[in-house]
Amino acid sequence: MTKAETYKIRYAIYRDLGYSAKEARALRSKTLDVSPVRIQQSEVKKGPAYRSIRDSMTGPKDIDKFRNKIQRTRNDTVYTKWGMFTRDPRYRDQTARFVKFLEKEHNLTSDQAYTFLYFLTKNRMTYRQGKEEILAQTDFEVNISPKGKPKR
Repeated sequence: MTKAETYKIRYAIYRDLGYSAKEARALRSKTLDVSPVRIQQSEVKKGPAYRSIRDSMTGPKDIDKFRNKIQRTRNDTVYTKWGMFTRDPRYRDQTARFVKFLEKEHNLTSDQAYTFLYFLTKNRMTYRQGKEEILAQTDFEVNISPKGKPKR
């Protein structure tokens, strides 16, 4: 498989996950094993191998769906609604998966990623709106070291 074909497959996956064309273009050079996926007649074959790679990844659309799920779900615990999604065994693994995505995507600490997700749910914002608003705030970068890398 040529480098151009690999980039084409990665680009298609990122676009399906909900990234903009500009974001997908930037991400296509990042490491992602797409060797089982094939290209037929200059089109990406979206068979089972393609879907399994795409479904194993988390994207902006998934975060928006999760945010909607948080808002729809009735709280049946002693925790607050946010506490239910971060502490209850039924929801905490799924919440942690999205937090991990945010950590990797924006080079954030775990605390910052949880704050980012909480901000989205509290203010009923989409992922893109929240990204533009919260990541631009200097107060959000309190835990960033002087070298620009998050403290761990």
